[in-house]
Amino acid sequence: VWITYYAWGFILNTYCLYIWRSTTLMCLEVHLLRRLHESLFVTKFSPERKEHPFTILVGFFFYTLLSVSFVGEERLMGDPGIDPTSLSA
Repeated sequence: VWITYYAWGFILNTYCLYIWRSTTLMCLEVHLLRRLHESLFVTKFSPERKEHPFTILVGFFFYTLLSVSFVGEERLMGDPGIDPTSLSA
């Protein structure tokens, strides 16, 4: 199941990188590729291992929002009409 998290995150992050070039997304891309490689070729998961459905949903939710939130934040911070110090409470 973890392989699908990293594969999904990698695919979505690649799309976000295509739309919005950023160093943060490049670092995330390397991280996701490394974790995908570890899950496929390094870690040996037990065949009896079970994953709770809620954990699966949280994993997909997290990796779906991760790249999107980086793009949103960098677009917001790059807007010259917004004072970045006013965003923190």
